[in-house]
Amino acid sequence: MSAGTHVVALAGQPNTGKSTIFNALTGMYQEVGNWAGKTVEKRTGQASRQDGGYAVIDLPGTYSLDALSQEERIAADFIKNYSPDVTVVVASAVSPQRTLHYALDVIMLQKPMVLVMNMADIARGNSQHLDVENISQKTGVPVLLLSASRKQELGQLKQAIAQALKVPPVPKHIVPELASGLPEGLKRSFTALVQQVCDVSGFTRMRSEILVWKAMEGGEEERDILRSTVGEDAAWVQNDLLVQPYVQQARYGWLEEALGTGSTAPASSKTVSYDRWLLHPFAGALAMAGILLLSIIVGFGLGFPLALKIGQTSQALEAIASAGIPQDMIVTKALFTGTWRGVGAVLSMLPFIMVFYAVFAVLEDIGYMARAAFIMDRAMTRIGLNGKVFIPLLFSMPCNITGIMGCRTIDDQRMRKLAVLLVPLVPCAAKLIVLVSLASWLFPPLQALAVVFSLISLNMLILGGCSLVFGRFIPRQSSISGLLMELPHYHRPNIRTISRQVFRNTLAFLKKASTLIVSFSVIVWFVSYYPGGSIETSLMGQLGKYLTPLGAPMGADWRLITSLLASCISKEAVLATMGVIYNTPIGALPATLKATVSPLSAIAFMCAQSLFIPCIATLGMMYNETGSYRTLAVVISYTILLPFIVATAVFQIGSMVAATY
Repeated sequence: MSAGTHVVALAGQPNTGKSTIFNALTGMYQEVGNWAGKTVEKRTGQASRQDGGYAVIDLPGTYSLDALSQEERIAADFIKNYSPDVTVVVASAVSPQRTLHYALDVIMLQKPMVLVMNMADIARGNSQHLDVENISQKTGVPVLLLSASRKQELGQLKQAIAQALKVPPVPKHIVPELASGLPEGLKRSFTALVQQVCDVSGFTRMRSEILVWKAMEGGEEERDILRSTVGEDAAWVQNDLLVQPYVQQARYGWLEEALGTGSTAPASSKTVSYDRWLLHPFAGALAMAGILLLSIIVGFGLGFPLALKIGQTSQALEAIASAGIPQDMIVTKALFTGTWRGVGAVLSMLPFIMVFYAVFAVLEDIGYMARAAFIMDRAMTRIGLNGKVFIPLLFSMPCNITGIMGCRTIDDQRMRKLAVLLVPLVPCAAKLIVLVSLASWLFPPLQALAVVFSLISLNMLILGGCSLVFGRFIPRQSSISGLLMELPHYHRPNIRTISRQVFRNTLAFLKKASTLIVSFSVIVWFVSYYPGGSIETSLMGQLGKYLTPLGAPMGADWRLITSLLASCISKEAVLATMGVIYNTPIGALPATLKATVSPLSAIAFMCAQSLFIPCIATLGMMYNETGSYRTLAVVISYTILLPFIVATAVFQIGSMVAATY
């Protein structure tokens, strides 16, 4: 951010639509990184010039500013110490009493703010009514009632931000009103301590009241200040059993006055009705299985044919373009063919990746993803995990990188470590493409389906076993383990929000894939031709032959071993590498493999590649998230040893069974 640029911070609890507002304000002018020295995602953006050209910071979604978790500390420190020009607090019009607790925390910081009551359309559908004028009068700041998914209503927010940047709206000092809701005895103790703090420290009356109130709510920083100023006279503040119930009651009483009647959603809302079925132990599990299976079928059904068509078109154009290169120009031909096939591999996977991103974005946007985690909690508990781990594992299917990034949402540190270790065992879209391609090329349709299903099931069994093993080496932080999460309201998917999310994710994939796959494809072609132009005598050929003993127990020759090793750079490069090594275009590769690879060897190879070491991009993201070389070493070690052990067992057992019959 350049000097003099206005900064607007977006703050609020999870599931209030904060990200939708951020996307609407910034459009495509966004950057995603980490907060300095933290693993928490930092999203920044730039509003368009016509809207003022201010910078927008999307603060982590948390339930309070008590600075207990890493996310809470980041949000609290930013608002307190960085002092953005305006803080836009996003609350839910559907659950106003709960989500406005966050707004109270920000109000007590006495920083310029605008309050947004989002999801107004759902609230209206539930016959809820919010008196925004009364809320504005009680808080002293502008209050907007809108639906972030509706473009015309976002204009009100942009106008409010522009006005707030000109004349910053400072919140009303609400602590005296909150304190009036305390019992008389506690109120007298509060007033006396405030006066003592004023006398001893020299703080203003307002600052002293906020300090004592936050200490009564449990703020450790405020309690430390009281201990250093008035000593034992403030000891009663730390008696949480005596103080906090009345403090919370006072907050709820203040919120009830601000919200008035009619703000609570009726018990017969659509969300409650749907959840009777979708959260049922049996019906909910069946519904989840059906939804996820349908999602996978849609992903493959739409994406795979398009990917195949692009691959065939690329092959035809390659034949025409390469015909003009003289045969004696070995290096030029290698560079051209490698680049062309690398680009073709990226483009052929693009429809597949985009469809999967879109499917998962829809499920997340309508509010179902959290339900899937809730339903899966019991099953995940049996392998030492909880339901929240299911979401990152599910998001690992399009790309393991998204799964690694999704681990940030797991608040339990032990579960987060386990999830990071297990993500590489989830077959990503690139692994599935290789798996489905090889199975469909080498087996009849029904057998191919059985092979794919069996190998994915084997992956899941191994994932469960590894979870139990890893869990024994990661100490528990406490004896209490469970799942506590919020289930968002159901709502219609917002096409604009989903489209932007798919676009950003696809763009990130292209940046990764274009640099890795194309570059690697060129390198593969070069080392497969140099020095004499023959793949048998090339550098790659010699390396593959040297590694032949490693592949013999699992029925793989040097060509399959070399293709497997190529997947370390990028999983998408396996098929392209096979085309290079077998010296055949992708379109002719099925016939070549069918003639040279036995069915049992193919199954063992597919088993190995579905478990093999993650690509370099995933490993890089893993280190970026954990900052631990030890974690990286563990992942690399077990994903090298495990595939060879399992593939060897599959091949040897299969050979013995075949010899028996």
